[in-house]
This record gives sequence, C-alpha cells and structure tokens, in this order.
Amino acid sequence: MNGFNRVLVIGTVVQPVELRHTPKGKPVTTLRLAVNEVRRDIDGNPCDETCYISCEVWGRSAELSADLLDVGSPAVVDGRLKLSQWEKNGKKHSRHYILADRVQALTPPARRAEPGDQSVVKSAANEIAF
Repeated sequence: MNGFNRVLVIGTVVQPVELRHTPKGKPVTTLRLAVNEVRRDIDGNPCDETCYISCEVWGRSAELSADLLDVGSPAVVDGRLKLSQWEKNGKKHSRHYILADRVQALTPPARRAEPGDQSVVKSAANEIAF
C-alpha cells in the first residue's frame, strides 16, 4: 500500500532565516517554527504546548523565505515529513523535519527602514486593516 506523506503547519518563525547556497549554487534555507496549541489537561485546566519544528526550503522558495520572513513572522509551511539520519563520533543521530514545497508569510513584508526614515512608520499605519 502506498502511503500519503503531507504536512501543513502554521507557526511563528523563532530563529533568524539565513539563506545559504550549496556548492553548485542551489539556494537553501532552514526555518524553525514554533507551533502553539492550547488544550485542557486532565483536570480541565487550559495549558499551552509549543512544538518546535525545523523546515528545509529549497530553490526560489528559499530565497523568498529569506526575504520575507524574520523572527516573529507567522508563516504557513506545506510539505513532506522527512527523516535525516547520521553518525557522529560513533553515535547514531536522527531528526524529523519538514521538506517544504510551499511557504507563505501570513503578514505583508515590512519595508526595511533606513535610520531616520519616518515614511515606513506612516505607510505601515496606512496599511493596517481592521
């Protein structure tokens, strides 16, 4: 039987997004998302749980992610769950991560301001939707 491997998460970027390139020039970046969930414990009291998820993004999506996302940015990641395994100093390691097919910022990108540039504050105030 063929399986179905699809993951969709909405979370907040918790580490700076840095664009890297492979030796052959292919762009890649890693996003680290915090996905918060509020649930009830056995006594019915609300409790928060946070799951931290690594996401690997390639190609043009990696470039756009590096340009549009920053720490605190909410984002949607759609992709596949992957397992990475390696051995270091004789000890086996593994980790799961999302190999992203699509990444979408949930807020419009803020224009980076030059020191003393007040137009960013004015334009941001004009773009707030209620």
